[in-house]
Order: sequence, then C-alpha cells, then structure tokens
Amino acid sequence: MGDAKAVAGVNGHVLVLKSDNTVWSWGYNPSGQLGDGSFEGKLLPTGVSGLGDVLEIAAGNEHALVRRRDGTVWGWGMAAAAALGNTPAASALAVPLSTPTEVQQLAAGGQNSALITRGGLVYMAAGNSVGELGDGTFARQPGFVLKVNASTDGLLDLVPNTPYTPLTSVVPAFLVKTERRGDLSSLTLRTNVFGLLGTSGAVRAVKLSVD
Repeated sequence: MGDAKAVAGVNGHVLVLKSDNTVWSWGYNPSGQLGDGSFEGKLLPTGVSGLGDVLEIAAGNEHALVRRRDGTVWGWGMAAAAALGNTPAASALAVPLSTPTEVQQLAAGGQNSALITRGGLVYMAAGNSVGELGDGTFARQPGFVLKVNASTDGLLDLVPNTPYTPLTSVVPAFLVKTERRGDLSSLTLRTNVFGLLGTSGAVRAVKLSVD
C-alpha cells in the first residue's frame, strides 16, 4: 500500500487513509472496528464499506471515527460505552454520528471520542465510568456533550457553539464568574456576581459545596 497519507492503529487493528480519500483496515475485529461489515479479523487490507471523501481518521480500542469533506463525522465498532455518541451497540458498518457543526479535528481513545470545532470548543462522548467526559461527574450523557471548563467569566451564553454578539443596550448590569475546584470525590462550585462600572449594583458572592 504505497499511496497512504495517514495511519492510525491501536489494540490490534489498523486504519489507513489513502490518497484517494478512502479508508482501509486490517487486524483484530471482534467489535466490527474494521468497518467492513463483518466481525472477523482480516490479515490483509480491506476497504471500509460505503465511505469516501475522508479527510481524517482516528482509531480507538474497539471503534473508529472519520471526518469527511462535507464536515460530517462517521464511526463504527463498539459503542456500548457511548464511545460513538449515538449508536446503542456495536456496528460493523460506518454510520453518521450526531455531532456539532464545523468539526475540524477528532480523536478516539479506549472507550471515548473527542471532537474540536473551528471555534475551539471540545465535545466528548464516553461511558464516563472514570470521569472521561471532564465535567466533574461520573454521569452518563447521551451523545457528544460540550466539555465543561474549570472556570469561565463574561456574559452567560447558553448556546456557546452558536456565534452571537449581544447588543450593548441589552447587556445586563452584572457579570458572572464561575469557578470549580476539587476532583470527582469533593466538588466546590463558586459563583461571583460583579456589578459593572457605572452601575449601582452591590457585589455578591454565593458558594455551594457538594461533598
């Protein structure tokens, strides 16, 4: 195979992205991670079924992800631990995944998947049994979720992946800064509300501790 332009391999299986933007695979395949429609291992490169125009590949322990030219993300293999975001069980064929728009980079781990958008936002999908979602909990979430940052300040934006510039006339008289401290066994959340310059609002701090 002399026309490969990218390769990814883990846990006994290998993916190769060729110069014609097709994906080939071989090796261990008990969860359909080769994407050829079977659950049988292959000793020679086999084309991933029904998939072209691929720009990027990523291999997890028992699943795989690709990003296509049209911006869609496809995946296959074991998804019982939510590694693929929206597929309830192992799939031996590539299926489109429900992801945010404008994905520019992807990664796959043991039982998790990660995406970065053009705006720099990180989305994760995982079973979260060891806290791999990065949201300070072990809670299981359906599909890809926006990774929660440890701290943020400024205007509260409930839809951060949608570009929005508020009018000066509607900006409230207070800004909020939030901070999270601790690990998964002891979590402290603190919110400080600040009055903006030129306003008469008082400064107030609220602290919530969860152990």
